[in-house]
Formats: sequence, structure tokens, C-alpha cells
Amino acid sequence: MARRGRTSIVREVKESLQAIDKIGESKRNAKKAGTSGIHSIKQMTNTMSDAQNFVKWCRSEHGVKSICELDERHYVSYLSHLSEKGVSQGHRVNVETSLRLLEKGFKERSKRFLDNPFTSIRFCPERRLEKPLTGSDTKNRSYTESEVQLIRENCSEEVTKAVDLMHELGLRVKEAVNVRVEHFIPNDRGTGWCLTISNGSGITKGGVSDNLMCHNT
Repeated sequence: MARRGRTSIVREVKESLQAIDKIGESKRNAKKAGTSGIHSIKQMTNTMSDAQNFVKWCRSEHGVKSICELDERHYVSYLSHLSEKGVSQGHRVNVETSLRLLEKGFKERSKRFLDNPFTSIRFCPERRLEKPLTGSDTKNRSYTESEVQLIRENCSEEVTKAVDLMHELGLRVKEAVNVRVEHFIPNDRGTGWCLTISNGSGITKGGVSDNLMCHNT
């Protein structure tokens, strides 16, 4: 049954991205099944912001009132606008990713809610406009041993434990502060501990489960 009334373009963005919400699901398995979408809370937040900024600009500058009215000219014009504003190349690359997710989500949303879905809509060019950053463009942001030690010296005993988890096991900040005692089990050899998170919701990136890391004593 088709929806009645008109939905604002900003609301369309929200519903479109919710249609490809895969948070908590395995990204690898989703790719194999051809159902990949948005797999982390951070990615959802960033994509929502980028996509809503895009449609608001298109509404203001071009009078676009619905995602189905978008075409490649709007996409190209918006990226040019960001470049003229001095937005970094790295961020523009991320914006392109967000807009491609928006296009995918809008198609999925229309399949679910409309009698005549917009499955053929395309406002993203086949090729990206921005060149993704290569390894030579990136910087090594890892801490040196001396920097880690300096952090330890300026933290409380409890916070130092989280710092050690991040340093030794490669945990992110959110993961380190949310792990619990029950996540640690002895390894098979009895020489150390394994950090096993069977339900990663709210802990691991994207809520991925079965995240196993070991550390010998």
C-alpha cells in the first residue's frame, strides 16, 4: 500500500538509511549475501549527517523536494561546492561514500513502502569524483612506547588498565571501557587469557560478536 501525504526530503534520508541499517550484523557475511549496508553506529551517524546536509543544500540551491528528484548534476555540484568551501579531500571522499549509501538506502526504502518503487533512480555517478587517499597519503597515528608510558604515568590505576588493554590487544577506547570480567577466560594452554566477546552489541565496532583476542602471561 502506498503512503499517503508527502514526506520531507530530510525524513526520506532518515528512512532510507534505516532501510540499510545492519548494525550488529557481520559485515563479512552481509557482503557475501549481497545485503551489506551500514554496520556501525559511527558510520550511521556520519552518513546521516553527510546525507542530510546534501539534501538540505539541494533543497535550498535547486528546489529539490524529494530524493527521487535528484540526479548526477546535484551530486557533482555539491562536491564542487564542498571543494570551493575548502573541505578536505579526505572528507569529500567520505561524503561520496555517504551519498552512495543514501542512494542504495532510498532504493531499498522504496521497495518496502511504495507500489511503484524507485529502483532505477541514480544520482551518484558510476565513478567517484574524488580520488581515495592512498597509503602514501595517510599518517601513522600509532603511539610509540614512550608515548604510551607517558599516558600511563598520567592516568589513575583503573584507567591504566584500560590503556594496557588498548596497547596490548589493540582495543578501541569504547571497547576497552566496556569489557567486563566475564569476557576473560583462560586459554587452552593455561599460559594466558583470552578476551572473548560473544555478544558485541555496545562493545565492539559494529557490535560484531565472537571477537577473540589472546594474551600470554
